[in-house]
Amino acid sequence: MSAYTTDQIELTQTLELAGKRVLDVGCGGGAMMRFMRDAGAIPTGIEVSPGQLSRARTADPENAESYIEGRGEDLPFEDASFDAATFFFSLHHIPQQHMAVALGEAQRVIVPGGALYVVEPVAEGPMYDVERFVVDEKPVRAQAQAAIAQLAATGVGGVQARDYLTAYTYANVTCLVDEFLEVDPARETAWRKNASALKDAFDNLGRPADGGMLFEQPVRAVLFRKRET
Repeated sequence: MSAYTTDQIELTQTLELAGKRVLDVGCGGGAMMRFMRDAGAIPTGIEVSPGQLSRARTADPENAESYIEGRGEDLPFEDASFDAATFFFSLHHIPQQHMAVALGEAQRVIVPGGALYVVEPVAEGPMYDVERFVVDEKPVRAQAQAAIAQLAATGVGGVQARDYLTAYTYANVTCLVDEFLEVDPARETAWRKNASALKDAFDNLGRPADGGMLFEQPVRAVLFRKRET
């Protein structure tokens, strides 16, 4: 998969990173963590998946201690421990009943005036139309958007929302499947059932680019500012 170039640009245009303590909730394999560190931030990642956590630490051995196993709805940090918190495509992976709690936890651990930046994919576009043959995230993505709207409705600090397109490039359909199964091996059953339809969607919905196929994904990014006390 291609680097998160568009998401990185949006992040740097939205948040000041240099010298800031940033918590990445659901850091996965740590790609955004490494980018933020390169941009001058002091990032900490929390991830519930041991496999993803292992990959993150292996990819960033000099900073392995900054990747912590834990859950977004029960953050193991003191109040006001960070200048900012981020969710990059991770809120919808938190169980529905815990999404609002996880957003509240992120608010708790950032300083007054700090930023909470939540980036979530919308259930539409070529990328969604391909991946739904392995996992259809339409319900959980809608639930994540509802949790974000619920937080905004509480009147918490300033709120800014922006929609944009990000894109993913895969050399072939096998690379796409490998990535999906790496995140959750239980998806193999759906993949094998829909392998032919997935291959057709990959070939017909992708756009040739960089020696592979590119798939666009609509994204909504919401920035909250915690009220000063």
